[in-house]
Amino acid sequence: MNCFICSKYQGDYPHQAITELGGMALSHFAPGDNGLAMKGRLLIEPIHHVTQPEELTSNEFANMGMLLQKSMVALKKVVGAEHVYFFRINDLVPHFHFHVVPRYPGTPKEFWGLNIINWLDYPKLNLQEIQDLSLWIRGQI
Repeated sequence: MNCFICSKYQGDYPHQAITELGGMALSHFAPGDNGLAMKGRLLIEPIHHVTQPEELTSNEFANMGMLLQKSMVALKKVVGAEHVYFFRINDLVPHFHFHVVPRYPGTPKEFWGLNIINWLDYPKLNLQEIQDLSLWIRGQI
């Protein structure tokens, strides 16, 4: 199986989860080809390979909810988000996961909702900044 998310948790990719809770992990979105990622764009994902949410155990589902709540509170506190979105796309990566994305004050209304990921002026971070922010969020969870 060639799954990017599974490879993170098997040590094939330089990754460090912000936190893990009973089979579920919270991590920051990885930098793209330009070396940058949206500031505070987080992922909640099972550590083992799951393609559909109904494959999660009841405990994993409960832990996913706890990570979601904690990450939303942390994003408001740590990065100053005025609103936090969470959504599932799963069209490109065959491993179930949720995106948790902060909306910052001053975000143009045309980029509210799912359009947030298309906003070119969204604050961005490089790998070192992602690692620093991840440590800061970990301290709040």
